[in-house]
Amino acid sequence: MSHSHKLVAFAFSRDRLLGVDVEHLRHIPEMEQLMSYFHPVEREGILRLPSDEQQQAFFDCWTRKEAFVKATGEGLSRPLDSFFMEKQDGSFTVNGAGIRSGDWKIYGFTPGRGYAGAVAIRRERP
Repeated sequence: MSHSHKLVAFAFSRDRLLGVDVEHLRHIPEMEQLMSYFHPVEREGILRLPSDEQQQAFFDCWTRKEAFVKATGEGLSRPLDSFFMEKQDGSFTVNGAGIRSGDWKIYGFTPGRGYAGAVAIRRERP
């Protein structure tokens, strides 16, 4: 489950680990400082974008990372810079310390106007 502003999202599975996150898009003055917690690959990718696209990219990245750490059960005890997402065929794979590439798929979605969302799904049963 995840909630932000006026939106709630739920995700269910009988036999897969999964996590979901939604965020209301809003101005965050300390956005660049918060990106210091992202993996360098993600941070550099966002900062290379035109400034008017950075907010959306930040929240897209944040929701993918948050969905993943919820799915693993680690939450924010796993450093957000210890892994990164790579786009592959309309979804994302997770790479980083202690993660087997291909075990996870991350799907971004737009749950409503002014929101970003993501769901993380483990491809096989643990």
